Amino acid sequence: MVKIGGEGIGVQFDETAICNGELIPNPSSTLDNKPNVQWFVGGVEEGSCKNFVLKLVSNIKVPTILDMFEKHVVFGSIIVTDGYPSYPGVVTLFGSFLEW
Repeated sequence: MVKIGGEGIGVQFDETAICNGELIPNPSSTLDNKPNVQWFVGGVEEGSCKNFVLKLVSNIKVPTILDMFEKHVVFGSIIVTDGYPSYPGVVTLFGSFLEW
């Protein structure tokens, strides 16, 4: 499996949610335990539209996102995100850097 990012390379991450076939416009306010919500998390390496990951996940809690980082992101990458509450904890556990 190919990982994205690298030492000092930014990887932009974002999440979105779909509920009952409808896109949730502000997923940051959506609770993980809300029924019928499907979460997508995606990351793209800055400077390369070919290096990306997109996954359907059950929730966007720290353990779920950390597992995704460990499988798909090179250690030392700079994580760039919109600030969903899970990301700071994940980045700390992953041992990387965070930019907003």
